[in-house]
Amino acid sequence: MKNRIFFLDYTKAVGMLLIILAHTTYLFPAIDLHGIPESCHVPIFFLAVGLVHAYFPIGKGFVKKRFLGIMVPYIVFSIINSILKLGTLFVTGKLGIDEIQDEMFALFINGNGPVWFLCTLFFADCMYGLLDKLKNKSIMVATCVVMLLIIYGIGDCNNRWIYPLIRIAGALALIIIGSFSKCLFDLHKSKRIIVCIILFTVWGLLLYSGNGQNEYSFRPGYFLNPLHSIPLFLSGSYSLMMLATFIPDNVKSLEYIGKNSMGFLVIHPTLQMIYLFTIGGYIKSCSAAVQIPVFIVAYIVFLILCKPINDIILKLAPWSLGKIKK
Repeated sequence: MKNRIFFLDYTKAVGMLLIILAHTTYLFPAIDLHGIPESCHVPIFFLAVGLVHAYFPIGKGFVKKRFLGIMVPYIVFSIINSILKLGTLFVTGKLGIDEIQDEMFALFINGNGPVWFLCTLFFADCMYGLLDKLKNKSIMVATCVVMLLIIYGIGDCNNRWIYPLIRIAGALALIIIGSFSKCLFDLHKSKRIIVCIILFTVWGLLLYSGNGQNEYSFRPGYFLNPLHSIPLFLSGSYSLMMLATFIPDNVKSLEYIGKNSMGFLVIHPTLQMIYLFTIGGYIKSCSAAVQIPVFIVAYIVFLILCKPINDIILKLAPWSLGKIKK
């Protein structure tokens, strides 16, 4: 049996806290915090997947396991998200042909809402699995460089047919980078402290110099400036991943979020949609003095509610979250 490495769970937990933070921020126009979590909230997951492969080599049945663990939740919750979105548009009288066409594209090609991440992860990780079979580090490095050159060469791509492929290329490059980074986490504690401080410093300076631009996110145009974006999401991701190594084992709350990050990913958008179509519209029109405390409360409530809902789904339909009973 594989020994559990707690800091990997904590890394996924931190990444999910950042994703929910970024998405919550968008509900409050007076609050502009999304640039900070978006600088690394998606890259940290892809890097962590690569790091997991470094600790736990890929075994037999890899593609099947990834399909059941990633694509099944992607299919289930992409359909649910589309039904909820189309239903909401219909009820509010905003449903038209263009909206239906856009939703069908999102449903069958690019994923609806945050679940796009799962589809991207599946294809990128399967590609990594094929490369891993070659047992050739030079090919791995060359592939990573080629992927980065392609996406930076394309640059500000808003073509919705090409952009999903760019996401996969970026994810594959990050998984490869993550798979080569195990040496950082094997350092002695004193050295890890120094590295962590340096990474946090670099991340802060790059955030400040970037002035909140989203050129480093997984949105269209996220690879506009390689000299800024690559150091930004690497320093941000690795500073948080390194910090996770100093958290004591068995911190139950973080361990739970890390182990159940899939549930938190697919549940929180529905909670946010419920908020948006109830009191969200009114809160948007309020001043910053009102929005800030509501934002803090809403973020905490979203996190708290995700746990019992996740537990219910795990009890009734664990397969929908990629939990396949043996």
